[in-house]
Order: sequence, then structure tokens, then C-alpha cells
Amino acid sequence: QIAKEFEINKWLNEYVERYSSGMKCKLSLCRILLSDPKILILDEPTLGLDVKTTNFIIDKLKHLDKTIFLTSHNMEVVDKLCRKIAFINNGKIIKIGSKEELRETMQKGVRIFIGINENKSRLEQELIQQDFISNITIEETGLTIELLKRSYYNKLYPIFSKYKITKIQEIELSVEDLFLKIV
Repeated sequence: QIAKEFEINKWLNEYVERYSSGMKCKLSLCRILLSDPKILILDEPTLGLDVKTTNFIIDKLKHLDKTIFLTSHNMEVVDKLCRKIAFINNGKIIKIGSKEELRETMQKGVRIFIGINENKSRLEQELIQQDFISNITIEETGLTIELLKRSYYNKLYPIFSKYKITKIQEIELSVEDLFLKIV
């Protein structure tokens, strides 16, 4: 049954040496789950896997209804799978909390994507002069800015009114962004 769920049932009579990395990972998880443990401890469960297999593994782990302790350098996997995160640096836990708690403590201001097709460099030059903006990144279809405080949002509207803005979207810090700010 577990082998069928993990889509390796037709390979069970093959030598493991012939398995791909993804199949070996699926087999390892099947072996672990046979004993129906309450807690799983996984070390880099998606390391070296292609995107399709990584997403498959993440989806299966999400729906297990088990406590999972996971170590990973892949922050995208952590973001998709974990409800609570502990950042470790030099063997010590330096920050622990849910993604929301970590974002609240680490994101002092707000990150905003501004979609603009015309006069992007002119808008950038105008925004650079503002003391309430801490960072500006040029993107293909616009700019990403970081405001020092959420309350400065209103200061943007007089500036934006001079341009043909196609989109304004607030961007949450990713788990990778949080990690880089903490460490």
C-alpha cells in the first residue's frame, strides 16, 4: 500500500542499484513509514532530487499527519513543509518560531513590487532620493523597494501618481530572506 502511494510498487522486484535518486528516496521513506512512527527525523530528504520528485516528496510529507524534524539547506523546502522553524548557526539555535512569528520580528518595514513599463529608471532615481526607502532592486517588469516602516506607504502615492504603474504588490519575506537576515 505504501509503495503504491509513493509510486514505486512496480519497481519492488528490481535491484535497488538500478533505482534513480528519487526512487531511492521514495523507498527510504516507505521503509520508515512501514513501522508507522509518530515522529520522523529527516536529514535533507530532497537533496539531489529533481523538482518534480521534490514536490512529490513534499506533498506526501505534508499529508502524513506526523511530527517531522527536518534538516535542510533548501529554504524553499523548509518554506513549503515546515510550520515551525529553528535557524541554526555554528551548531546553536539562534532563532525559533513559526514563519509568521519570524516575519513579524524580522520584517520591520515592508517590501513592495512596483510594476512599471515606462520610465522605470526615472522612477528609480526619484525613489533613491527618499529617506524612507532602504533598498531598491531593479526587476525585469518593475522595481522592488523596501520601506523602513509600513506607515511610509502613504508617501509613495504622490510619487506613483506621476507614472503609469501597472501593479503594486506587497511581498512577504521568504524563509531564505529570514535566514539571511538572522544569520
